[in-house]
Amino acid sequence: MRNHARRFLSLVAISLLPTLAAAQEVNNGNQTGFPVWGSFHGSAMDNVSLSNGNLHIEIPILSAKERGGRTLTYRFIYDTPTWVLVWFPPPDPTLQGYWMVGQAPYNYDEGWRLTDGESGWGLGNDVTTIQCTVNGVLTDVSVQNNFVVFGPDGTKHPTALAIQPTYVAPCVGNQLTSPTLDGTGIFVDITSGTKIKLKDGTDVSSGWKDSNGNIGPEMLGRSLLTATSNSGYDIWTTHDSNGNPQTFRVDYIFVPVQTTLCQFKRVVRETCYELSTSIYVPSKLTLPTGLTYQFQWDGNSGTADLIELDLPTGGAMKYAYQSTGWKNPEEDRHQTVNARRSVVTRTVVANGQSNSWSYSGYQSLPTGTVTTVVVDPLNNREEHDFTVLGTINIETQVRSYDSASHLLRTVSKDYASESHTHRIHRVHW
Repeated sequence: MRNHARRFLSLVAISLLPTLAAAQEVNNGNQTGFPVWGSFHGSAMDNVSLSNGNLHIEIPILSAKERGGRTLTYRFIYDTPTWVLVWFPPPDPTLQGYWMVGQAPYNYDEGWRLTDGESGWGLGNDVTTIQCTVNGVLTDVSVQNNFVVFGPDGTKHPTALAIQPTYVAPCVGNQLTSPTLDGTGIFVDITSGTKIKLKDGTDVSSGWKDSNGNIGPEMLGRSLLTATSNSGYDIWTTHDSNGNPQTFRVDYIFVPVQTTLCQFKRVVRETCYELSTSIYVPSKLTLPTGLTYQFQWDGNSGTADLIELDLPTGGAMKYAYQSTGWKNPEEDRHQTVNARRSVVTRTVVANGQSNSWSYSGYQSLPTGTVTTVVVDPLNNREEHDFTVLGTINIETQVRSYDSASHLLRTVSKDYASESHTHRIHRVHW
């Protein structure tokens, strides 16, 4: 059985990001951002992951051209928080252990945060206990595994890295270099320190340097954005093309949290304690023009859900959620459980008209093939089939129907993995 100690290896982050605390095996319960095999529905600003219902929002703040054709873009980004149910074993076998709900220990890349899209790469891992045969005796051995690369957009990239002694399987020695396992081409080396290199050769290990030797991510020596934290609000200062200061202000509030997630514990009869706290969230983003984004939070949901984003243009985005627990049925009964609030309705309000899309089919114990169904305002629907491979869902087929349930199109996706990863689409009309 795993214990719950965790260790942080390194984090290359701009000062606007909180500190990364730990990692955990990447699965549908904690994946955020834009995983490479993901499938999403929404707009250029907001997207719903069809694998787990995560809501990802990006509000552009500032863009600046850099050397080599790059564009550095500051964005205010949101991902639905992940919650965890953690088992605490009793110190004495005659006593009872208990479950406790908490915020995921690695959620620096969740909730709202400001990023420039290039900084903020990090590497985290678990410290767990596994059983290995040592001199013929089954022994608990502490290992470091589940190494995860964290991207600035919130995406978690699993690796095969491991630090462990060499005995009999599963203790097969160290794995100190590894590409990310999602086909993104990121390469990690922890042989001496921590080195993270992106597919294009950019080194994000201790600063930022592209394959041409440019130091960045701001390569021209400009101070593009200055952030100042105050009591209850932040100020971001930029400059226009004439050098005049432009000010963004983010106001914050506290929203109460009283979870009801113990329903997802692995053993029904065991004691579980819900989380009672409050979280610090933005209530308003004021642009240099004086126009605003307004953030509406549900203080009665128990998990402080973002239920409405009012836009500077006068429109709005509204969201409704359901609670979903994510656990691998093959794991031991006291393995940590991820829980989240998955989007079930997304409503766009524009010009006084409301149009809603619904999402259904998320499963707490996914096995085999699972299907997420998207229904649009005209009652047309899409059925997205996901094949469960280990701890992730990979989309294998999409079927599109009109409002009368006539099948219009089928897209099948085949995957193969050798020295390179390929995606093949078969489209049937």
